[in-house]
Amino acid sequence: LTPPRFIINTKTDRSWKAIRYLTRGPVDMTDVTIDSCKIYANELVDHFKEYCYLFDIAAEIFLWRGRFPLDSIVIFVAVTLAVEFPIYLPSIFLYAIAYALLK
Repeated sequence: LTPPRFIINTKTDRSWKAIRYLTRGPVDMTDVTIDSCKIYANELVDHFKEYCYLFDIAAEIFLWRGRFPLDSIVIFVAVTLAVEFPIYLPSIFLYAIAYALLK
């Protein structure tokens, strides 16, 4: 989605450049230049850092006791499947019996 275009009328060229600078910033992102590519690359790096933080948080949640909580994940997946697809309830129930007997 592209943002809507706004037409701004000014009396002088200097005021038009000032308004354009205020609305678009120091770099015109519609043109392909080295500066605009650097801005996009820095934005991608920032997003990558956020994903690394999320991965770190997820790993600490899963390994908070020093072991992988397989039972909790199995129960979560089973309940999610049962809620989203009720037709799988018999197979989830039979799998739960087999899983309990193996434990």
